Amino acid sequence: MNVDLGAVSEDFYRPWRVGVLNTEDKDNDGKLSTTENTGYDGVFSGDDDDDPDDNWSYTEGNYSQINGTEENPRTVPDTEDLDDDGNLDMDEVFYRLSFDLSDTTYVANESGDWRLYRIPLTQGEAMGGTPSWRS
Repeated sequence: MNVDLGAVSEDFYRPWRVGVLNTEDKDNDGKLSTTENTGYDGVFSGDDDDDPDDNWSYTEGNYSQINGTEENPRTVPDTEDLDDDGNLDMDEVFYRLSFDLSDTTYVANESGDWRLYRIPLTQGEAMGGTPSWRS
């Protein structure tokens, strides 16, 4: 398990299109219309260049496409812009804390199938420069 704390890039979808903000909100009005619910790829199913992996679907017991962004039931546009500031942040300066989920060193509590982990933040490894705990 990796836990990253700090400034991490929002540019995660279609890594070969670096620096492009992928969003459904084509008219930049902050609302999702029926003509915009295309998913991150901006293309409806069946059209050329459609990414079939962004399709949303759900049937009882089948969660394989529950995180799909195309034609999902959300009422706001899906976007890579995680902090919703209108910009694609591409900074990669963070602390990474890594541990194996089978290792019980950081397990603070267990209840049935659930585990509570407590990870000492001071053991984080600096990645991409010198991150700031303040940010």
